[in-house]
Amino acid sequence: MDATFTQTYEISIDDPSVTEGGTAQFNVTVTPAVVAGDEVRVTYISADDTAIAAADYTAHPSTELIFGPTESTKTINVVTLDDSLYESQERFFINLSSPSANAAITDDQGEGFINDDGDKVAISIGNAAPVTEGGLAVFTVSLDQNVPTGQSVSVQWATADDTAKQPDDYDQVLAATLTFNGGEGLAGKTLQVQTRNDILVENQERFFVNLSSPSPNATIAVGQGEGEGWVDDDADTYDIYIQSVSPFPATEGTDNTVTFTLALLNVDPTHGIIGTVQADYATGGGNATPGSDYLSVPGQVTFASDTAAVNVTIQNDALVEDDETFNFSITAFDAGIRTGTIISGSETLTIQDDADTYDVSIQNIYPGACKCRPHPWRHWHRAGKLCHRGWHGHAGQRLSLRLRPDDIRQSHRDSQCDH
Repeated sequence: MDATFTQTYEISIDDPSVTEGGTAQFNVTVTPAVVAGDEVRVTYISADDTAIAAADYTAHPSTELIFGPTESTKTINVVTLDDSLYESQERFFINLSSPSANAAITDDQGEGFINDDGDKVAISIGNAAPVTEGGLAVFTVSLDQNVPTGQSVSVQWATADDTAKQPDDYDQVLAATLTFNGGEGLAGKTLQVQTRNDILVENQERFFVNLSSPSPNATIAVGQGEGEGWVDDDADTYDIYIQSVSPFPATEGTDNTVTFTLALLNVDPTHGIIGTVQADYATGGGNATPGSDYLSVPGQVTFASDTAAVNVTIQNDALVEDDETFNFSITAFDAGIRTGTIISGSETLTIQDDADTYDVSIQNIYPGACKCRPHPWRHWHRAGKLCHRGWHGHAGQRLSLRLRPDDIRQSHRDSQCDH
């Protein structure tokens, strides 16, 4: 009795690796090669793992492979997709099933490995919202994708001056590292910079946070490696005072001009005066006489820097005088919303006499019965607050008068004549 021989076959599949964008070639092998008069059938289908169909590769639906006589290998080509994401090696499957009755599957799953083609994570930083000085400026650093599991992305950051200067306006950061771990990136991470409160009147000021030195798997997005931080003033105000009076005291005839220097507090030394700042001033009071001892100067001064000068002219006269005084006062101060306090708004200036002297003359000789003969002045001098003068009258008699500082005219009468 004749026996009929039936050939049996083994089916397996290999595990290809490809760079994204290339074609993964899965070889399905039948062992031994199909003999004449036979055929071997098997079904395959693709399946996701870490690689996702339509994102990382082109899916294959359930398809039947048929091996005819002499065939031992057939290739399944799977196109992988290139993207701009930084990725770890990804995997998908080709699964075999439903072999023909004359075959058995010895390896039913082919693993397809997709390697990244050198893509890098793009890092960017946004501008911080304006903050009132003394607050925290918050910057957000983001990635254009989440970091793959098991990977990390890092970048260094540092602050840099613009109109805001460290350490007066904010705390400097020389070099710090920010790290994103697996699953982080799209939501971003925050950086904080402490701003400084001061008493200076300032406009809004700016500083920067700059990104540098990304890890090898990352890059800084073009034009997005610098964040701006804005610092707003906290309603500081200017205060005003009289800084100096020069010369003090003033001497008439020597010091023709006295300069009163007005000064502002809380002026930003870097950026100067902000807005229009003005002060009104006036002179008066004391026992000095406006017009004859000094020229009265009510007026207004506008500040171009932290100080402004007002000159007052001192008048010279020939009068013998005690020290005289007048007051210089700031009467009004206006810096808009930045107007503060008049701290020291009045100064008293002393004017000293310039050694003026009394001169004396005989104003009138009244005619009378006697024929007195005036003689030239024997002497006169100024001693303290009293002056003396004298002359000889008739018959060799010495006559004298005592003048006080407020005397303009005195007369002397003897028993025989008027002088």
